[in-house]
Order: sequence, then C-alpha cells, then structure tokens
Amino acid sequence: MSIFVEAMFLLLPPDAGGREAPIAPRDGSYRPFARHGGRVVRARLFEGPPRLGPGEEGRVMIELESDGAGDTEGIGRGAELQILEHGERVVGLLTVLRVCRSPVSV
Repeated sequence: MSIFVEAMFLLLPPDAGGREAPIAPRDGSYRPFARHGGRVVRARLFEGPPRLGPGEEGRVMIELESDGAGDTEGIGRGAELQILEHGERVVGLLTVLRVCRSPVSV
C-alpha cells in the first residue's frame, strides 16, 4: 500500500553532497528512496515543477511505497524525510505538508 504526500522538496547542491543534475518531477521517472525514523522506502515523484535543479526547492507530490509493515508510520504534516540515491547518499530533504490517501495534483 502506498501513501501520497504533498511536500516541499529541497534538492541539495553538489557542494552539500547533493546531485549535480536537475530532476523533472512531472515525468514520474525520478525514483529515489526516502528515509524517516530509520525506515527506508521507495519513492516516486509524479507532480511538481517541470524542472528542479540542485539547490532549488519546490512543492511536489510524491508516492511513498509501503510493504504494509508500518514503514510509513509517523509520516504526517511537518515530518522531515531524507531523499536518498545510490549508496544511501542524501541528495535532498522533504518536508511534509499533507498526507493523502489517493494522488492529487498541486
């Protein structure tokens, strides 16, 4: 079961360990991992600005995939999640604005 989260997403700049290349949240192909409270889940951005570059912040919708074992427990308004890529490298920060039971557009 997945949950859908509206959030502010800060993509860290390269000098802070972040990405060097921008992402395109709207095309749905960016699939990092998200860490909250020691739990790591797969994520998929599917709505937001057309382009988000290193050091930029934008409002996004993100799907957090859950295996039903409580791995998305405690994720609510104000929660902060780390966005991870290869080798658990932190490339972004996500601040939850609201949690939805089904996807919505922002």
